[in-house]
Amino acid sequence: MAAAAEEEPSYEELKIQLKQEKQRVASLQLELARAKEQNFLVQQQMELEEEALTNKMAKRLSQLLREKQQLANAVEAEEEHISNTLQKRLAQVTAEKVALENQLEQESEYVANRLQKRVETLAAEKLGLQKEKAEMKQQVTELHAAVQKLHADKCALQNAMDAEEEMVVNRLQRQLETLLSNYRVLEARLEAGGVSTKALQIQPMDIDLEGVYGGRRHSSRGRERSLSVSSGGSRRSSLNEIRLARTSSSAIAMSQPSPQSSQH
Repeated sequence: MAAAAEEEPSYEELKIQLKQEKQRVASLQLELARAKEQNFLVQQQMELEEEALTNKMAKRLSQLLREKQQLANAVEAEEEHISNTLQKRLAQVTAEKVALENQLEQESEYVANRLQKRVETLAAEKLGLQKEKAEMKQQVTELHAAVQKLHADKCALQNAMDAEEEMVVNRLQRQLETLLSNYRVLEARLEAGGVSTKALQIQPMDIDLEGVYGGRRHSSRGRERSLSVSSGGSRRSSLNEIRLARTSSSAIAMSQPSPQSSQH
């Protein structure tokens, strides 16, 4: 009990503590009043700042709205301009497309007509070439037939010329043999009558029939020019010899004395 009585504060101490508490309360009240005043001032400042910020935000919002409207108007004008430009470009492209289609159609028609004409021309040329080819083939056939006919005519003519030459040569040979025989008879008669052929200035006939006609026997029948030259040469030689024999016979007949003159 004594310990509990010692622990309880006294009246004076309680008064002191109360006074201290009052002072503390007064101090706290003063601080609270200051805090309220400061809070009020801060609140007023905040309200002013808030009002200023609101006005600023309102002005900024109004400016943004104006800018937005301006941007909207500009965008609308730009869209309208772009739309008009695109419409004009679309109309121009459509017109160019129609013009190109018409031009392409005209060019296609022109090319088709030109190709058709070219095809017709080529077809006509082809027909003409085929016709010309057929005509040339017919001409070649005719020329071949003509060549064969000419060859046959040539062979027939060559055979006829050979036969004619043989006949002429044989006839000339007989005539030469006859003239030579007559010449020898006349020469014998003149010698028997005492007349010499040298005194009459008559050259003796020395005719080599084999030499005259030997060229004909060995001539080639495959070459017409050589045949004609040899035949012509043989004929000219034979005619010259016939003329010489006839001249000699006439000279002998004129130089021979007649029977009446011999009687006188």
